[in-house]
Amino acid sequence: MRQHLRRMSGLLLAVACAAAAVAAGRTPEPSAAAAPVIGGSSGPAAAPSSSPSASSSPRAPSSTSRPNAAPFPKSGPGRSIPGSFVVASLDNMGAVLVWQRVLLPAPSTSVKVQVPDPRSLPGLRDVQPMMRDVQIQVGDQPVAPSEPLQIGRTVTVTLPEPTRSVALGYRLTGVAQRSSPAPVGRALIALAPAQVTGSGASGPTVIGITGTGVLGAQCPRQGGPGQFCAVGTTGSFLTRPLAAADAAVVIQATLAAPNGGSG
Repeated sequence: MRQHLRRMSGLLLAVACAAAAVAAGRTPEPSAAAAPVIGGSSGPAAAPSSSPSASSSPRAPSSTSRPNAAPFPKSGPGRSIPGSFVVASLDNMGAVLVWQRVLLPAPSTSVKVQVPDPRSLPGLRDVQPMMRDVQIQVGDQPVAPSEPLQIGRTVTVTLPEPTRSVALGYRLTGVAQRSSPAPVGRALIALAPAQVTGSGASGPTVIGITGTGVLGAQCPRQGGPGQFCAVGTTGSFLTRPLAAADAAVVIQATLAAPNGGSG
């Protein structure tokens, strides 16, 4: 729990720090607490399973064999080139706290924001996704959308000044589906980050996923071998760049057991 609270605090701090970094012309940096744990930059990824089955997720390594945390890349989509960089932190009940940094291809005075409906993802048609606690920021200025952001709905957001850089923070609830038959607490979680478009084509999306219960992640909309899109180890994964329209992830995780039991 303490480790999870540290991760959540790090993400909230990253959102707050985004303003100063953008105003100074720098790419906002998530805190080290949000960095994915990767077993070496040149090491091969573990062999993926054939489908995003929650019951066949990899076993957590022991604390003595856990690799050191590697920092997030400082370049790439949403940082040095157009696109989105997303950090998603999973809590032990299946809600997802999202920090997202968008770099547009050209300065824009407004953007269209849509969070895709994830219920088309395999095994997740019964989830009831909701978007809560939405925050949008340009430079050091918070931005209030003219209408609430909702799953599956496109909303135009007017920005206070022409800009290429937009930061978002939001929480996704109702996105977990507990699996059966499976070990107690095993679940699939749908994650489809916001699609933010201004003038020009959207760039790709990179997603970092953290949380003590995270066991793996796949991108079924990529099809074929492309669905095995994430590398890392238990607790932290990072995807390769994904086409914005198909940037949806199925997370395999162990959540808290119902009624306070042990998972």
